[in-house]
Amino acid sequence: MKTDKRGLGDLNVPVTFGGVTFTPGEYVYADNNGVLVSAQKLELPDA
Repeated sequence: MKTDKRGLGDLNVPVTFGGVTFTPGEYVYADNNGVLVSAQKLELPDA
């Protein structure tokens, strides 16, 4: 059954699920092995 859109919600608030808190402005990286949350942008070293 489709839900009703009521225009309710919040922006830029922390959200916690799976024991992890995602804070606005943080970076989230994910692959088949897991999820990583970082306050800073992570860059791969040159190969």
